[in-house]
Amino acid sequence: MSTETINLTIPFDFLLNVIAKLDLVEKQRLWEFLDTDLHGDDTEGLDPEEEAEVAQAYQEYEAGNYITLDEYSEQRAERSI
Repeated sequence: MSTETINLTIPFDFLLNVIAKLDLVEKQRLWEFLDTDLHGDDTEGLDPEEEAEVAQAYQEYEAGNYITLDEYSEQRAERSI
């Protein structure tokens, strides 16, 4: 069995289209992978207060207690009228 390395170039827009077609469970797995890849598994460097705020934000997101950026922008525009 031979092992070869193949380098592929995938256009970013194509990648976004493929991600959009994933089901919710697959998107969650991808999100967790990217979060770990970007921030690492450890919380070293976070003080206990910051760690608690991050944990609370994740809990609120998972519970559906959030608004999208578009919703926020719309609400803000309505308040300034």
